[in-house]
Amino acid sequence: MRIAQLREEARVYGGGVVQITASDLGVLLYSDFGFEKNGKFMQYKL
Repeated sequence: MRIAQLREEARVYGGGVVQITASDLGVLLYSDFGFEKNGKFMQYKL
């Protein structure tokens, strides 16, 4: 699933935050898509 699709589906279903785990390299990738580091997780506020 693409990141944009994941965010849109979460929004459609009434989600407020997308929270994922990511490796050190993944943190760099997801940061480019607007996710922010939150402890052990990456999160994107909808």
